[in-house]
Amino acid sequence: MSPEENALEHVVVEQTESHRDVIINPDLSEEQKADAVNIVSSFDKVFTDVPGRTKATEHTIRLVDNTPFRMKQYPIPFHSREAVAKEMEEMLKTGVIRHSDSPYASPITVVKKKDGKIRLCIDFRKLNSITIFDAEPIPTLDELLVKIEGAKYFTKIDLTKGYWQIPLAEKSKAYTAFQSPRGLMEFNFMPFGLSTAAPTFQRAMQEVLGRLPFIVSYFDDIMVYSNTWLDHLNHLQMALQTIQDAGLTARPKKSLVGFTSIEFLGHIVFGGTIQPDEAKKSKIENITPPTTKKEVQRICGLLIYYRRFIPHFSELARPLTDLTRCRGKIVWTAELKARRV
Repeated sequence: MSPEENALEHVVVEQTESHRDVIINPDLSEEQKADAVNIVSSFDKVFTDVPGRTKATEHTIRLVDNTPFRMKQYPIPFHSREAVAKEMEEMLKTGVIRHSDSPYASPITVVKKKDGKIRLCIDFRKLNSITIFDAEPIPTLDELLVKIEGAKYFTKIDLTKGYWQIPLAEKSKAYTAFQSPRGLMEFNFMPFGLSTAAPTFQRAMQEVLGRLPFIVSYFDDIMVYSNTWLDHLNHLQMALQTIQDAGLTARPKKSLVGFTSIEFLGHIVFGGTIQPDEAKKSKIENITPPTTKKEVQRICGLLIYYRRFIPHFSELARPLTDLTRCRGKIVWTAELKARRV
C-alpha cells in the first residue's frame, strides 16, 4: 500500500445518517417490520451517508493524446465563493481530492441545486475529447423492468455518492486536475463528468452484484425484488452482505425496505404491474406546444421514455420526431394538435 493509500485508509469522516434512518415500509405487519429492522441494523457499516471505498475495482482513464492541457478558469460568482470554499474543504477532508502538481487543468463551474445549495462541477470536456471510449453496455430500461415486473416485495438501495466510492488508478489522477480557489487539485476517487465514468460504474455493479439473480441495478440505484416475504428477507441479507464485502455504502434516508409499491427509474412497480410515475404522466398530459428545436427534443425524450405505455407510438410520434430535423421556425400543425402528441 502506498503512503497515499495508507493516509486515505485513516481518514475519519463524521457520519450524520445511520441504519436507523433507513425507511422501512410502514404498512408491513409488526412481525415483518421486526424482521426488516433486524437485518438492516446488522449492516450498520453499509447504511451511512459517508461514501465507502471499494477495492472491487478502480477507474482508469486512457487517452489517445497525452499532451498536457490547461483550460481557462471560469469566474466563480462572488455570492458562491464561501460555499465553494466550504465544499472544497469537505472534499479535501474526506480524501475525495488532494493537492496536485499535474500539468493538466480543467475549470470548475458552480451549479445551484433546488435546495439552494451548490454543486461543484468540473468541466471535463477537453479531457473527454481525448479519452478512449469505453464500450461497456448499459442495460436498457425495458430489460430491467421486465425482470422486476412480477415481483411482490421490493427494497431500493441508493449508494452514497456512488462515483466517489470507486478509486482512481494512481496514474489517472493527474488527468483529473482542476483549478480552484485553493490551488490545483486532483481526484483520488472517480469524479462526475468523465465520459467513461458511467461504464466503469455499471461494470463495477455487474462485477459486485451480477451473480445475484434477484437484483437489478442501474448505476447507483439498486433494486432487490422477491415474490415472497421470506425470500425477500433472504435476498436482502445476501445483497447487503455482498455490498458490505465490496466496501460499498448506501444512503440511509434514500433506502427503502420491504415495499410492495415502489418507484424505480420513473415508474411505479405494484402488484405485478408497472405504471408510469404520476408526476411524469401529468407532465406528458400537460405538454405545451414547443417553440424551439430543443423543446421538441426534450418532449421526444420524455415520450420515448414511456413509449411502452403508448400503443403505435412510432406512428403517433412521427410528426413530432420530424420536427427535430426542422431548421426553421417550429410550427405546431393541426395534425400534431389532433394527435395530442
